[in-house]
Amino acid sequence: MFMSKIHSLFALTLLTAGLVAAPLSAQTLQQRQQRTADETRFASAEVAPTAQRCGRDLPVSFAWDSFNAEQTADGRAASLCAEAYRALRTVCDSDAGRQAVAEKISGVMCTAGAARALALNNGKLEFTIDFNAANNAEVIATWLGEHL
Repeated sequence: MFMSKIHSLFALTLLTAGLVAAPLSAQTLQQRQQRTADETRFASAEVAPTAQRCGRDLPVSFAWDSFNAEQTADGRAASLCAEAYRALRTVCDSDAGRQAVAEKISGVMCTAGAARALALNNGKLEFTIDFNAANNAEVIATWLGEHL
């Protein structure tokens, strides 16, 4: 009886793991191509101008596995991640801000989440995107002013 329960629990764990992993493996070629196109456009539209203003390359990375298909459709995830770069450019408008960014930020990681969150870990500005939140650039710029 005990072994039967263990086998059932193990089977349930495998089934649950399979369900969680399914969206990643279920991505179509079209979705992967859209992601690549979004990243390329993002680099020229956001990363390059921010590097120029801040005097430092600040590469972006997306935790694509945290986004669902609706969130990545039509560049929504990239558009919201761009708010972090807009905030960085605002901070870099001043010499002190530019110096703080150059010293403390080496890149940006954008992730989807239930609530907007910001953190600075090992030089990465981690921006958790809440797709229902507003005024991201202002909130991020304020947060950076308080944490750099």
